[in-house]
Amino acid sequence: MNIIYNNGLNIFNGYTGVGLGTFDGLHSGHMVLVDTLGKECSKRKLTSVIYTFDKHPDDVLSSKTKTPLLTTIARKSELLSERRIDSLVIDNFTEDYARMQPEDFVRDVLVGKLKIKLAVAGFNYTFGHKGSGNVELLKKLSGKYDFEFIEIPPIIIDGEIVSSTLIRNYIKSGDVERAAKLLGRKYELSGKVVKGKRLGSKMGFPTANIYPDGTLLIPARGVYVTLSIIDGIEYKSITNVGLNPTFDENTGIRLETHIFNFDMELYGKDMKLYFIKKIRDEMRYDNPEKLKIQVHRDMKTVKKYFRNKEKTF
Repeated sequence: MNIIYNNGLNIFNGYTGVGLGTFDGLHSGHMVLVDTLGKECSKRKLTSVIYTFDKHPDDVLSSKTKTPLLTTIARKSELLSERRIDSLVIDNFTEDYARMQPEDFVRDVLVGKLKIKLAVAGFNYTFGHKGSGNVELLKKLSGKYDFEFIEIPPIIIDGEIVSSTLIRNYIKSGDVERAAKLLGRKYELSGKVVKGKRLGSKMGFPTANIYPDGTLLIPARGVYVTLSIIDGIEYKSITNVGLNPTFDENTGIRLETHIFNFDMELYGKDMKLYFIKKIRDEMRYDNPEKLKIQVHRDMKTVKKYFRNKEKTF
């Protein structure tokens, strides 16, 4: 799959089919769109293109808040490369871009630069200045500018319409199990293992500490059942997301992971965490000994979880 940035938008020689959206998370609904695009482009002998942005549009439209992302561009690229997609186009979303009128976007970007002959978008897709363009307008403009349009209906899982906003809300509340159902995979974060104060080691449970990409959404503070991926190998683990309040540390939110039956040096290594289930909130204890007792209880809970899971297979 080719990855094309803003200055490469005019490279398409033949016609394209384009999937439109922000695609934050590439959740279950997005994947229906992606797979539809790949299949329909193959039928029509079109180059399949996912068109998205280098940042979340809300970050440009609102200066007050930043929308935490569910996936990095690098992870989006990995996920899309596993599907039938030829190119990922990453455009710059700027204030000038945000002021573009809907028809100008269709004429100048989709038709003029991407050579579109098929557009695929979700039922709630909006585009152009202040989101004034919608799927009804896109259908109308597809006739005017000679391309087909396929609308993807809402994808419903257990009575809920899948959306990035809904998934973010579940992750913010710590319900990573429900978020995984809607995502279609476990929520993940990654980063390099950094040196800490070795407080876990002193209490008998060494931890690997990472500070993930600052643009990504961090799950609610608490203790989680996790899987750790190191050098492509999966390990069972327990992770605390938080501020380490018992020790009054002020280093920001970090992820401290204890990997079961593991004693290798990890500093400087890349580690990926899959969040499976939250078992409790983060708490402050009167002294380290009380924390140590609770952590050992947590470890027993997590080990029991994995044992029970193994029995179901």
